[in-house]
Amino acid sequence: MHFLAVTPPVTGSAALVAAILLGALFGVLLHRGGVANYNVIVNQFRFRDFTVLKIMLTAIIVGGVGVLALNSAGLANYHIKAANLLGIVLGAAIFGVGMVIYGYCPGTAIAAAAAGSVHAIVGLLGLLVGGTL
Repeated sequence: MHFLAVTPPVTGSAALVAAILLGALFGVLLHRGGVANYNVIVNQFRFRDFTVLKIMLTAIIVGGVGVLALNSAGLANYHIKAANLLGIVLGAAIFGVGMVIYGYCPGTAIAAAAAGSVHAIVGLLGLLVGGTL
């Protein structure tokens, strides 16, 4: 596994191309998984469709195994930061309320907008304006 440590990092134009390709792949996978669909996300909050929960749990498990593998190979280090519980609770509440009202999280909003969803595009514009303000 140490052969990965000597591989030069991706930088410059190659990094930009890689980011665009990986972002597009992420969007396609969100769309194919069904979580770029407003009704799938809203029905998760109504406890009628658990597609979002299944995809999130899969992502957490795959990500956890990936971090463990990188850490074991000496390619990554991680540490636990002190938690600001008030900030976490307030941020989670604001994010949750926004997600319920909008029907998308930021990643699925971009995927839905790219697929041509008009209400996702309008909401994404509002998300950008609100974030800028």
